[in-house]
Amino acid sequence: MGTGQKVTFGLYILSALSVILGINVEFQQPEYEVARDDPVTMRCIFQTKKPNSPTVIISWTADADDPTEPQITIGTFYHPGNQIDITSEYEGRVTMTNDVAARISSLSFSRVTMQDNRVFQCAVKIPGDNDGQPADTARLLVLVAPSVPVCNVQGAAEYGHNINLTCKSAEGSPPPTYKWERFDTRNIPQPFPPRTTESNGVLSLFNVSRETSGYYKCTSTNKIRSVSYNMTLSVMPPSMNIGSTAGIIGGCAAGLLVLLIVVYCCCCRKKKNAPDHEMGDAVEFHDKPPLETENESDGIRYGESREDTINQRTGYLLEDRSDRFDTDGRQGGQTQIIMTHRSGRQGIAIYDNRDSI
Repeated sequence: MGTGQKVTFGLYILSALSVILGINVEFQQPEYEVARDDPVTMRCIFQTKKPNSPTVIISWTADADDPTEPQITIGTFYHPGNQIDITSEYEGRVTMTNDVAARISSLSFSRVTMQDNRVFQCAVKIPGDNDGQPADTARLLVLVAPSVPVCNVQGAAEYGHNINLTCKSAEGSPPPTYKWERFDTRNIPQPFPPRTTESNGVLSLFNVSRETSGYYKCTSTNKIRSVSYNMTLSVMPPSMNIGSTAGIIGGCAAGLLVLLIVVYCCCCRKKKNAPDHEMGDAVEFHDKPPLETENESDGIRYGESREDTINQRTGYLLEDRSDRFDTDGRQGGQTQIIMTHRSGRQGIAIYDNRDSI
């Protein structure tokens, strides 16, 4: 039996039932599958015990995302007059076609989106025919291929830890299913470690070790297509964890800095509080006064005019004062040679007065 024959046979059955039970509305198919951005047409047929009723109202609605919210109105057809009202949200993208004589109503989408992935309802109201099934529902399933899944590691991938490998596609309709696989470096499938569990894209690994490391592949699949993602799992000893090592080094550096600051502050405080050492009387240093020559004849002293000669071996200062003049402008009759000993301990000055020749 062909499709057309099935539809005709269904109409006969509905007609027979409508006479007994009253109005009956039914979709041609309970579910419509269409790829995103493709067109689709949904049809409902109805039968009534009052086929010649002058008034017929056909309305199309959809379930809201929140079941507690009222249904979304898409469009309404009024007969007679053949008036059609399409809500602004669907205007330009949805059209209604109604044939009262053939008892068929169609709702057509020029392009479906993920927002159209919901349950739709076709309802028929005819005055005087309230018994039976005045409405029916069908699901519009918008098909979207799964996106490339995103995989992550939950937990510390260190020896002895328990970790989870997660896999999730951002989009996909119907919702995709996930499957994990494990491979070695030669791309040969390998069994999972003992106690491994897998559920809804989450692969749980327990008491991981170096043998747990390897290549893992997650495949996301729905009725449109399948996509995969490969990841490398490296399980390391706790001591080789770069983050922990960096934290230890940073902590040691901070501790050393604090210690240096404390030592510096203690030294400064000790230096500030140290008692002053007692010092002796201040010592004043003066330049050596000029040597003077005393003339025994008149008792007048003359200042030094020649450079002193120092005997480096004996430490005596020899002063030749034979060129001195007396107060009358004449050369003195005596020469006074003064030898001064450079002894800081005794401070002895020796004078040798000799008569000139």
